[in-house]
Amino acid sequence: MEEISGLPLQRLMKTGPRRELQGTHAAQLAIFALSVGLLRAVTEETGYQPDAVCGHSLGQFSALVAAGVMDLDAGTQLVNHRGLLMDRQNQRHDGAMLAVSGLATDVLASYLQDRDAAWLANDNAPGQLIVSGEKNSLDHLQTDLKANGITCVALDVAGAYHSPLIGNAARAFADHIAATTFRDPVCPVIANTDATLLTTSEQVREELARHMLAPVKWRETMLRVRDLGITRGIEIGAGRTMKGLWIRNHSDLQCLTSNDHRDLTSTIKSLSKLTEAEAEPA
Repeated sequence: MEEISGLPLQRLMKTGPRRELQGTHAAQLAIFALSVGLLRAVTEETGYQPDAVCGHSLGQFSALVAAGVMDLDAGTQLVNHRGLLMDRQNQRHDGAMLAVSGLATDVLASYLQDRDAAWLANDNAPGQLIVSGEKNSLDHLQTDLKANGITCVALDVAGAYHSPLIGNAARAFADHIAATTFRDPVCPVIANTDATLLTTSEQVREELARHMLAPVKWRETMLRVRDLGITRGIEIGAGRTMKGLWIRNHSDLQCLTSNDHRDLTSTIKSLSKLTEAEAEPA
């Protein structure tokens, strides 16, 4: 990964400095590297194979690796280009993102109607929405929402992701998508943009072409997981944010995590028992 990106990722992830690691380019590569590393630790240790995979925004790329659509090098190439292009685009716009709690999507849409440079970026869960746009526009939106008693918090991000403000980056990224060889997934990949099941390489290519600009429909993604009859999920990566969103959308879902060594060890132990039980003759 370091040869592809030209970044000292191991040093940055171990010792920082934090300021360099938080840059869009480095941060995306570090998150991807950690996710794929944890994925390998879980699957190689347990032999566990998922019935379907999904990933939130950047997480879609590690999900594609999990589904065998591309290998680590191809994934790193794409994430490297994505991070660089988005970082450059961030320099051209004073972009921001705002988390809004307790509103339905149609109510939020009424606040966004006729408002310049503000768009729905993530529909994460009932009452958990993210808006993306120009900082000045989001500042005014935040004022209006708070005046009506609505909770909203500015996110610590460097740009207006999943919005038209990164259109130039998305168009340039399309060339890299076109040049990448994809394989058919070994299990369905649930699309971020519309929660459909991606089962061919061409469907993956079409999804990635829309991915950078389209809103992340995570609530619909979790409903798709429920409709598939899946009752166990594994959050691969740092933190437990996805677990919280999964449970809010699909309360019957048991979610294992890999946030730290204790979580990872517990998850590996649980999955090892599961695969052993499934391997036993009936």
